[in-house]
Amino acid sequence: MKDNLKDIDAKLAAAVAGSLENMIFAPVSGGKLVWSNLEIKAPLKGALLLAIPWELAQNFTGGVYNQEEEVPPQLVCDCVAEIANTIAGQLLESLMPEKIFSLGLPETGQGTSFPSSEGMRFQHFKIDDNVFFIGLKLE
Repeated sequence: MKDNLKDIDAKLAAAVAGSLENMIFAPVSGGKLVWSNLEIKAPLKGALLLAIPWELAQNFTGGVYNQEEEVPPQLVCDCVAEIANTIAGQLLESLMPEKIFSLGLPETGQGTSFPSSEGMRFQHFKIDDNVFFIGLKLE
């Protein structure tokens, strides 16, 4: 079975494109993402995942560091991790004011897909025409 899952991202993208192009006669394209997954340790347990299209993440990073040229990939990942950290902190503060909270070190990555954990709920947001996703799991 594991051999059948080889190149699953490419096979899924082809299935989506083929299905939608045949059904609605519109081209479909994927894109590179940068993501950060952050463990929430206390006072609640869970995780927060932020997945952003690569170009939008580069724009964020360029804005934060006041750089107009293309920024290095590691700096883009670090910026997305910091955004995820800030979102998690504000969320926990709003859910449990006056509590001390603890977050793990963020994992970051790039590619056409991102990891998620069972039970994670996703919301999408838009900046201009760019959609990005936040996944949240709290226990």
